[in-house]
Amino acid sequence: MLLFNCLMLTFIAFVSVGHFVKIRRNESVTLPCKRRCPGLVRWVMSHSRDVVVAQCDQTSCSSEAGYDMSHSLYLKADLSLTITAADYHQRSWYTCQCDGKDVCDVRLSVERVNFSKVLEPGDSLTVDLLISERVKITFNRSHDDGTQRSVTLCTVEGREVVCNPEYKKRTSFHSSFSLTDLKESDCGVYTVWDTENDEIISTYTVSLTGKNRPPSLQGGESCSSLLVAAIFFSGSVSGVILHRFVYPWMTQKISNCINRAKKKKSKRSECNQTTAEENSAELVQL
Repeated sequence: MLLFNCLMLTFIAFVSVGHFVKIRRNESVTLPCKRRCPGLVRWVMSHSRDVVVAQCDQTSCSSEAGYDMSHSLYLKADLSLTITAADYHQRSWYTCQCDGKDVCDVRLSVERVNFSKVLEPGDSLTVDLLISERVKITFNRSHDDGTQRSVTLCTVEGREVVCNPEYKKRTSFHSSFSLTDLKESDCGVYTVWDTENDEIISTYTVSLTGKNRPPSLQGGESCSSLLVAAIFFSGSVSGVILHRFVYPWMTQKISNCINRAKKKKSKRSECNQTTAEENSAELVQL
């Protein structure tokens, strides 16, 4: 019985544990593995186990470019692997081995990249493929009736490129996909798929000037409504200033002018009355 328990504990200690890690492109990430290993530790990509990306033993550690293992952590039973700036070609299952036995499995995936582009009619759209695996580019076209339809523009496998006949004359490939002579019907969402792993790599939301507004203006104010709002706000502010400052000042000025005019008129009347009384007195004396 004691021998059986020892064998079970040994099996549990070396059983592979799976983790899933998802990050943004170009971020640093650590693939966890907490195990004590007195011998040689190796990290390999599960689909290509003869490629060792990092390794440690009791004396030192070594790693390929873009990967890192800490020898001080290794001595503390932390066999974790750090990827300094994860990219799409590093997406994979990674396996940590202790003296040739699998002890940890970690799946690394990278979040999709979303772009939004506002272009002029007649411009060209350039889509970076980002990976060298098999990919396809799809276009989610919006129609005037509100319906949408997904169209596969091109599929790429190595140097073989197959494009939709409707778009073939306007598409080209180098290290990226290009669609020339954009028109209103080209507005929509372009998606780059990794067909080997069935994952979305990136999306491009495309709109043309004067047609579909960019996302920053959707769901809120359009350019024209923003302009109207600005004019209304300026008018409101001007009205408040006029009402509080200009109108009272003008009213006071007008009131002062009227009062001065009344006073002048009153003085003129008094003067005329005095002259008339003097003339009457002179006639009486005569």
